[in-house]
Amino acid sequence: NHKSPNCAYPEGATAAALKIQLGGTNVYFGQVVEKPTIGDKIKELVPIHIKESIKLMYASEALMIVMCTIIFKLF
Repeated sequence: NHKSPNCAYPEGATAAALKIQLGGTNVYFGQVVEKPTIGDKIKELVPIHIKESIKLMYASEALMIVMCTIIFKLF
């Protein structure tokens, strides 16, 4: 169960694509917060995953633009 179910889908897809695990123990404003984990920890989480997730975001945005353009042209 995710506290924000709408974000669980893109977080899960990103975790799967990058083969990382998101969630778990976090610190917010000095308070330790336990959250459910998302994804399988195949790779260790490292800073380069931030850049890879941004590339993934731009690629999915470009794909969506192409798909919408095709649909718009067909109808």
